[in-house]
Amino acid sequence: MMKKLLLHLDTDTVASTFDQAVAYDSGVDNIIAHGGATRDNVTSHVHGMIFTRGGKNLKNSAIFIG
Repeated sequence: MMKKLLLHLDTDTVASTFDQAVAYDSGVDNIIAHGGATRDNVTSHVHGMIFTRGGKNLKNSAIFIG
């Protein structure tokens, strides 16, 4: 069974623990969290998520930018 993943990108230096706790409570299996997100460095993270889990498995992936 495909795990539900959340890519959590945060503009703060450290990704918010509040946002991660809410995500786990909503049923996410795992969170990949990165702080220091800017418009110049998010593309590779987003591509890493969508291209490795494409097709029917993409429905088990989410991206949150806080």
